[in-house]
Amino acid sequence: MKRFWLLALFVAGTLTAALSTPAFAAKSEEGTDASADQSQTMDDINSALGSMAAKMDEVESKIGSLKFFGDMRIRYAFITQNSSQTGVTISDQSMGRYRARFGASLTSGDFTGKIRIATGATNSPWSQNNTFDTAMVDPTVNIDTAEILWKPGFANGMLSFIAGKMDNPLTKTVITWDPDIQPEGALAEFKSGDFALRATYFELQNQFASGTTFGNMDLFMDNLQAEYGAKLGDDSTLGLMAGYEYIPNSTKIMSSGVSTALGKNPITGFTGVLDPGGVARDWNNVEAMVYLKHNLGDVPMKWYIHATDNLNGKNLPDSTSPTGYSSTFTNQYAFLVGVDIGANREPGEFAGTLLFAETDPNCQLPYLVDDDSGRTNTQYVFGSLSTLMAKGVTLKLSEWIAGHEYNALLGASKHDPAVISYLDCIVNL
Repeated sequence: MKRFWLLALFVAGTLTAALSTPAFAAKSEEGTDASADQSQTMDDINSALGSMAAKMDEVESKIGSLKFFGDMRIRYAFITQNSSQTGVTISDQSMGRYRARFGASLTSGDFTGKIRIATGATNSPWSQNNTFDTAMVDPTVNIDTAEILWKPGFANGMLSFIAGKMDNPLTKTVITWDPDIQPEGALAEFKSGDFALRATYFELQNQFASGTTFGNMDLFMDNLQAEYGAKLGDDSTLGLMAGYEYIPNSTKIMSSGVSTALGKNPITGFTGVLDPGGVARDWNNVEAMVYLKHNLGDVPMKWYIHATDNLNGKNLPDSTSPTGYSSTFTNQYAFLVGVDIGANREPGEFAGTLLFAETDPNCQLPYLVDDDSGRTNTQYVFGSLSTLMAKGVTLKLSEWIAGHEYNALLGASKHDPAVISYLDCIVNL
């Protein structure tokens, strides 16, 4: 773009000089000091061209800070599950789906604004998919990102603040956050070298604004994470992350009568996260992650372990227990072990992921956890393989083998494993 404007300025200057030549000749014939006039005129031309160049640089700078981004995904999904339970029939599911997202960002000084729209159902924060089953009705389009980032210049890049509906700033995996969810609230982050400390405030539901009988109660989530990556060599990093999550009055969130967008525990007939007194305590979740990044030859590798513990998680109800609650297992943990192999940097390269995860029913608010595998109350093996077909075009095959460890209450048998397969074609703009 800059070369174009420079070429335009050169042409304009050349034409201006050419058009001025007759005047210089006329003055010379009359015996005037043509050389002095010509010098003065050229100085004026150069000054004008310099001013124009500065203006073009300013315009180009503003245009250059405006960036567009987005992606489109076409998906074929197939879900199958055997049924060994008497009288239970589970049908296979086969469907086509699509997702489209488009956004723009603009940087001015220390501030960056970003907005993105995405397909997806209203009040379904964890899914932006549309299924080919709506008689060709146009899909809903929502704003899934509307954020302002401030990186104050005086902090030399060590401080950043975000407000709005934002890209999730937390270090996370599928046992804590679905990748489609864009949380709403504010972030403050401090970075110095390989150390980062971030604090968030995410709004879940303003009960006063929604006019419920709970009155002026702000249902929110606070997160605090500290992360450090130690360099072990030129291409190796050992990372450590510790985090804390706090949610007050989780009974209000989990119980019926509150916004259905907030979801419920997915166990049949169990609509709340209860302690023996029938009321959920404040949610206090701690987490830890360890990861190792290195190269195996030219292939980048990342190994990671992620675990969470809801300190206020309680046992599931059990009619055989004297207290009405099971004393044989808890339901407050989640953990994941996995490895990422390769990177799709050039067409023809491959990348893959292999992991095992287990999520207990009360390890996290169910609607926040990755819905592709069935959200909470499940254990699964996941694998994916992708390749770059062309610049910006990725073909990806993903598969879950998921089982529901504690699906039914009161001694009923657990679910048979389900196999969930996705074939995606993704085009990045």
